[in-house]
Amino acid sequence: HRKDYCGYLASAMAASQRPAAARAAVGRAAQPGDRSEQPPVTVLTFHQPLASIIAYGLQRLDGRVWSSRHRGPLWIHAAAHEPRPSDIAMMEDFVRHTYSLDAPGEPTLPPAYPTSALVGCVEMVDCVQASEFDGWARTLPDGAREEATAHGREYYFLFCRHRRLRQPIQMSGRHKLWRLDRQLAAALWEGGLAPSELLPIDWLGHRQAAVSGAATVPVPVPLP
Repeated sequence: HRKDYCGYLASAMAASQRPAAARAAVGRAAQPGDRSEQPPVTVLTFHQPLASIIAYGLQRLDGRVWSSRHRGPLWIHAAAHEPRPSDIAMMEDFVRHTYSLDAPGEPTLPPAYPTSALVGCVEMVDCVQASEFDGWARTLPDGAREEATAHGREYYFLFCRHRRLRQPIQMSGRHKLWRLDRQLAAALWEGGLAPSELLPIDWLGHRQAAVSGAATVPVPVPLP
C-alpha cells in the first residue's frame, strides 16, 4: 500500500517541476473540457462491486438517504468489505440488462473489484430528491430508469464523465464525503485516469425537459 501511494506522490512532485504549459497539456488529456486550476480532492466510498461498476461507466446514479451540495469531480473509493461472488454475479447480470436497454453489444465489465482502493472519478452533476427525479421519467433512457428503481433512496446522486484509474490505489476510506491528499490527487489527475463513459447521459437536459415538456433529450457524445 505504501509503495503505491509513495510512487504517485513522487509523480506529483515531478509534475510540479514541469513548466505550467506542459502541466496544463497533460491535465487536458486527463479531463477533456473545463477543469479547475487545483486538482479535485473530494471522495465518496462505495461498497464493491458498485464502486468499480460506477468507475467503469456502467452505473449513472446512486441512491442515498442524505443529500449533498457537492458538484463537480468526485473520486470513487471502494470500501474494505469483500464482495461475495454471488453479489458480483448479481450486479453484473443487472448491468448487462440495463446496458442492453440503452446500448448495443455487451458492456465492458471491470476485470476485478479491488477493496480499500481508489478506483476512479466521475462528475457529480446534481443531487435531487426522488420525488423530483420521478418527474423526469418520460424522457429518461430505459436503463437509467431501471438503475433508479434498483438503487433508489430519498436522494439521487447523478453522475457523468466516468473515468477509471489505470491502476487502483490502495487506501482506507471514510464515512460520507472526505478529502484525498492533494499531491496524490494531482498525480492521478494528470495521468492516472482513462475515460470509461459507456452510457453518456445529459442529466440537466432531462431536468429541463421535465419543465419544458420536450419529448426527447439528445444523448451526449462520450469522452474520447
